[in-house]
Amino acid sequence: MGSLFWILRQGCYYVNMGSMNLSKNVLKYRKLRGLTQREAERRARLPRTTLTRVETGQRSLGVLKLKALARVLRVTTDELLGG
Repeated sequence: MGSLFWILRQGCYYVNMGSMNLSKNVLKYRKLRGLTQREAERRARLPRTTLTRVETGQRSLGVLKLKALARVLRVTTDELLGG
């Protein structure tokens, strides 16, 4: 299980925890809710291609974006970050 690190970057806290737990959990909960990447991005007001990068481990999410995505997927941020 990856560790959780808070990184200060450009005035915002970003979550970086090896991305594997976040990647697999975003994919799992998105599919469980029957949402496409684009639909989940639209509902969470995320830029296009954000979820592709998150789900492949190429990108982390800022806290506000993580909260928005968790709301859309109807889970807690802990569930998205957990193992």
